Amino acid sequence: MAPEQLGGQGGEIGTWTDTYLLGATLYHLLAGAPPHAGKKTSERNDAIREERPQPLPDDVPLELRRLVERD
Repeated sequence: MAPEQLGGQGGEIGTWTDTYLLGATLYHLLAGAPPHAGKKTSERNDAIREERPQPLPDDVPLELRRLVERD
């Protein structure tokens, strides 16, 4: 989920949200897990808001790592 989707404010959602979600999907494919972890929903939401993704595995090629971790 993109950070702007957490607030329930539809006016903040746009094409950048789709870009974020595409990046999160690519991250999930590379890492085998979503970028924001936590056992509780509130933990995951806090990680999303604070933009604290889990590190990608070391075997992800540098070029892909740079693309996925780009702001």
